[in-house]
Amino acid sequence: MPKYVVTSSERGLDWSGSHSIGSDVATAVTDLEERTDGSLVVLTYRRAGATARSLP
Repeated sequence: MPKYVVTSSERGLDWSGSHSIGSDVATAVTDLEERTDGSLVVLTYRRAGATARSLP
């Protein structure tokens, strides 16, 4: 299963199948919904929950 990660880190992602989605989270999530069946699982850590709750 591919993993799409929102991160401010400059270093690469170590997880197999992971991709950084950049700083425009809302646009990236909308694009992912359009390219898939629309079902996404959102896992958050620390303050990221506020960002996840603000997505369309």
